[in-house]
Parts: sequence; C-alpha cells; structure tokens
Amino acid sequence: MTRRFSFSAALVAVAALAVAGCGKSSKPAEPVSHAVGDTVPYVLVTAGPDGKSVSRDMSVTVASITKGRIVDLGGFSLGSDAKSTPYYVRMTFENTGKQHITSFPQNLGAELNNGEAATHALLGGAFRKCHSPAIKGIAPGRSVTGCAVYLAPPGTRVTAVKGYSKGNALQIWK
Repeated sequence: MTRRFSFSAALVAVAALAVAGCGKSSKPAEPVSHAVGDTVPYVLVTAGPDGKSVSRDMSVTVASITKGRIVDLGGFSLGSDAKSTPYYVRMTFENTGKQHITSFPQNLGAELNNGEAATHALLGGAFRKCHSPAIKGIAPGRSVTGCAVYLAPPGTRVTAVKGYSKGNALQIWK
C-alpha cells in the first residue's frame, strides 16, 4: 500500500511513537491528556542545516477520530489488513512561531484500545474520505488541516492519538 500524503509524508505518518526532540532530561515528563478537539501547544524539533537541533513552535489539534468501514477502502489492495477497520484521524497544525515550518511531527501516531500502535495506512491515489492538501510547509500564523488513515485489526479500535513534544512530554488526545 502506498499513498502520497500530499502535505509531507509526515502528517501523522508513523505508527510507531518514536521520541523526537528529547530535550536535556533523559527522564520522560508525565503524560498530558487532552480531549479530541483540544488545541495543544507543541514544540517541533528538527535538525538544522548545521546538524544542531532547531525548535519550532506550533499547535496541534486532533479534530476527530472517525471510524470508517472497510468497504471505504475497496479500491485499495490491503493484503493482510483486509479485515481491519479504518479510522480517519483529522488534525490541524498551526505555525505559532516566527519561522516557516517545513516538516510535521514525525512522532504522532494512533493507539488501539489494547495499547498497541495502530497501523498507518499509506494508500496510493486520491481518497476522498480522508484528504490531505499538498503543501510545502506552514508560514508563521498559518495552519493546515489534513487526515491520516489508521487500521485497527478485528476486535480492536483506535482510541487515542499520541505524540512527544520537546522535552519528552507525551501528549495524548482521547
């Protein structure tokens, strides 16, 4: 399965919840829970041209987590995921800083009710039920909204979106 996520392959393009931008402390901060719909300040840490860490201020809103139907994905070859249930995660990223943002949090992912990471479906071609616009970044004061498809195996469901902000602060939207 491949899908070109138009606004960077990174809208919420990972199922694994890797830590990006760990900060100075090796001890993770306590998780912070939010409701779906809450806008949360988020510090995106990327490598600058000199290899040093660069922080960018943004906000992330998990607008919705919507259960779909497997027939929605009828035009895609899902292989072993053919019996899964798709979930559409709609998110808004806003640049709250003063510099252009050219990437998105790579460490955001959906979690299943059993605590495991949901599979992020990379679908080839256009998909109307979960669309992301083509962009090259976000200018200061601007935002972009997009959608990612996650698959829940039979007997499970997507219950949260998780990601680490600068300083290992785990952000959880339920």
